Amino acid sequence: MKPTLFLFAVLIFILSGLTSCKKEEHTSTPPTPIFTLNFTQKFIPDQIPVIVFLSDPEGKIILDTVCTSNMTYLLYPPSGKTIPEKFMVTIINSEIPWHNLTAHINTYTNVAKGSEWTLKGTKPDSVGKATISLINFPALSGPILYSNSGYSNETLNPSDRIAVLYQTPDELYVKIQTGEGQFYKITDIARNGNYAIDMSDASQAESHTISFPLSAENYEARLYGYKDADYDSPIPVTADNLISEGVPASSIDMHYPASFFSGFHTKLMLQETYTSEVTWFYQTEGSIPDEFVQIDADILSMQPQTGSLSIQTSGTFDMVAAHWQFIDHTLVFYEWQIFAPDTTATIIIPEIPPAFKQMFPTASLDSLIFQYAELTELFTLSSYYELIGKLFDPSHPQQMDRFDASSLRKNFIPWNSK
Repeated sequence: MKPTLFLFAVLIFILSGLTSCKKEEHTSTPPTPIFTLNFTQKFIPDQIPVIVFLSDPEGKIILDTVCTSNMTYLLYPPSGKTIPEKFMVTIINSEIPWHNLTAHINTYTNVAKGSEWTLKGTKPDSVGKATISLINFPALSGPILYSNSGYSNETLNPSDRIAVLYQTPDELYVKIQTGEGQFYKITDIARNGNYAIDMSDASQAESHTISFPLSAENYEARLYGYKDADYDSPIPVTADNLISEGVPASSIDMHYPASFFSGFHTKLMLQETYTSEVTWFYQTEGSIPDEFVQIDADILSMQPQTGSLSIQTSGTFDMVAAHWQFIDHTLVFYEWQIFAPDTTATIIIPEIPPAFKQMFPTASLDSLIFQYAELTELFTLSSYYELIGKLFDPSHPQQMDRFDASSLRKNFIPWNSK
């Protein structure tokens, strides 16, 4: 079956076979909800439901439900079940990034009974497009970065580029690399516009050096800029994007237009070599950092079994996470991440509930392949529990990659593959 036909069949199956979130009917005073979910800003995409299920600490199912609308849902205790004071919450949201369906499965352990979470969409609807071409530019020595609020594209092509607009009018930031350095030009653009941008008067970019704690052959760095102090609004602009070319480096220079952004969000990844089993991450908001802050922690051992992972660690950190994935014969891609406090020695994958199995019939614990474990130290928060409280705070929900943190990721390599 062709991929597009398969995806169409999957969507028809989802819409015809699933109901919306269950609503309990009560003839008397209803019980207290054990969990409240607020879906906002189109967290639930059109035509693809979100599955939510609760599990006890051993992974046994408490309840599962299917959500189709961006609204508030109250989850009540099932009849006859004793609800633990803390349980796991698993959220499955899906997307079709290219030609296959991807299921993002995130499980959060040690969630307190009675919690209220708000899950917010990360991107507004597109309001249009603009066509961009560059004229009068010097000889280039690298890719061109086109960026506006919520959208960026890095390419060698200076003609007829399409900028996606999430607000109109907007400001387009174009960065070019030349033999004399890096230059930028900022231009007002609007929906349906066709712009020939003259780069002859582009201004030289400002730069900030970030030093590494090790010589990295493989690294990635992305710099996002915010025009005012409210980092939730407007949508950030990608100010710079660096990807290594295999040459070891002990520092990098991040570029940005002078006097344009009030603050930045910096995301960095380092590997000593492309084949290293350890990858380091660092992210921070505010000023561009002077150095990559490396977590002082290590993963001593990982022992995956079907449905669980035993892990031994050392050092100082706040959160441990584990990642499994699986691609079925129809190219549905499953990625399952479980987040837990620093004291966790065994990570349990919860049982797959009926709603999950109905929407994704090929999913099974036996099929999941363990990929890596990750330790994270949170600099602006004190613990995993504070992160969970802030991450889905109804008054100010955030994304996990927006918190100041340093992480170590260690890949799992079976002994017989070496």
